[in-house]
Amino acid sequence: MQSDLDSATFTAYIEHTIDFVASIAPKRSVMPDRRASPSHNKREGRMEKMILEAIANKKLIEFVYHNLPRVAEPHVYGVTNGVSQLLGYQTGGQSSNGGLPDWRRFDLSQISRLAILSQSFPGRRPIPSGRHSSWDSRIAMVD
Repeated sequence: MQSDLDSATFTAYIEHTIDFVASIAPKRSVMPDRRASPSHNKREGRMEKMILEAIANKKLIEFVYHNLPRVAEPHVYGVTNGVSQLLGYQTGGQSSNGGLPDWRRFDLSQISRLAILSQSFPGRRPIPSGRHSSWDSRIAMVD
């Protein structure tokens, strides 16, 4: 299908499909799918629980990733190529790859010192076309 469409049209089609599926899904912040959640150990299991809580309550999180402190809005938690990942809008801390604020994907296994902050964020943000759209499964997504 993608070969018959230009990139922008294909991206718009995918985003429309995602929005449609989200509109007919049950109205709740977190849609867990335990079959798609590879919590390999207790540490990742605790972090997954915290991420799901932060997404459900629209709370900022702070953590260390690649030895740099980060503050982010957690937007999507899912699995890509068998790796548990968080898509977040990083608003604070440091990054070795580009300026802030910006969208970032974080491998759960590389996150340490995860904490949920008391500060809330308003919810979904527009995602620039063609970015961050590939997930094997989405476990949770912010409203």
